[in-house]
Amino acid sequence: MQLQYARTTVSDDQATRFKNLDSATVDAAVGFSPDFASGFLAATGWLIPSPGIGGFGNGGEGVNNTEKATDNHQISGTLTKLKGSHDLKFGGGYISSVFASPISSPGLGFSAAQTNDAQGTAKTGYSLASFLLNVPDNANRRNVNEQTRPGGVFSAFVQDSWKATSHLTLNYGLRYDVTPDPTIRNQCHGWPTRWN
Repeated sequence: MQLQYARTTVSDDQATRFKNLDSATVDAAVGFSPDFASGFLAATGWLIPSPGIGGFGNGGEGVNNTEKATDNHQISGTLTKLKGSHDLKFGGGYISSVFASPISSPGLGFSAAQTNDAQGTAKTGYSLASFLLNVPDNANRRNVNEQTRPGGVFSAFVQDSWKATSHLTLNYGLRYDVTPDPTIRNQCHGWPTRWN
């Protein structure tokens, strides 16, 4: 009998955070609601929202942890039985499939529409002007923990290597693999992820 075990794990954690900022400073200086800029699954304290000024760029803080980009366990076994001129093998295995990624980020969007000509006769708006006047076009808050349900690959096989004559050996067998679909489930927390 031969038994095998293997594990593969990969982590890909990314975070954009400002140094030396505490929640009291952020609340007093910037004035974001704690319902919008704090209480995230993947981050402690506050996250400064991305300003999202159209045509100028972005910034802000965000955490995108993929702590289990891959976290697989593999177990397999083979039983070999010699019987006469037959070399019989029976075996099977299981490879798990796991993925987990908590993502946290707030964001604001500023566009030209908010400072455009009210009558719509001319395109006079400017996204930077909307930002300076503090008139956002949209806001979003991402606070999810994406995870897969249990799943993986199950396999089983039987094989025979039959030495029919001193000059002829026949190898034949059957193998079956099944892969249940580990659908991703999102655990969302807080208010809707986007409003306009």
